[in-house]
Amino acid sequence: MDIFNFLEADAARIAQRLTETGKNYSIWTRDRVFEEAKNLFQSIKDHFAKVAILENNLKNPEGLKDILSQFNTQRDSITSDVEHIVEIHVDEPGFEQAFEQIAKKFTQFAQYSKQTFFPTIKKNLSEEDLKQIQQQIDQKVLS
Repeated sequence: MDIFNFLEADAARIAQRLTETGKNYSIWTRDRVFEEAKNLFQSIKDHFAKVAILENNLKNPEGLKDILSQFNTQRDSITSDVEHIVEIHVDEPGFEQAFEQIAKKFTQFAQYSKQTFFPTIKKNLSEEDLKQIQQQIDQKVLS
């Protein structure tokens, strides 16, 4: 399995579920919205942990400072939004808008990862690096 295809598919799946949950916010029961949101926030956290494996395996990240900075800025913004939204109950004003903002940011993040971040990182990893990363991601997914 190609780790980049796996990570792209994982991000696309999360983005699609975020969009679906946002569209159904007023239709679904609050319990369902709560469960979906809780699961999605955990999926985002797990996705970021998988992607961090790529960054941790870069042997010479010096030449990638700009792309890593942009990536980390997007990731940190989403993480911050998730940390803040968990303090709001699904029935409270602002939850739906905050949720939609997270969905929008994550969708943009997924596109940036697919179009810019992953291709650049892939160029900077050897076959041996990719094998090692694959093992680490497999271990993360199976744990």
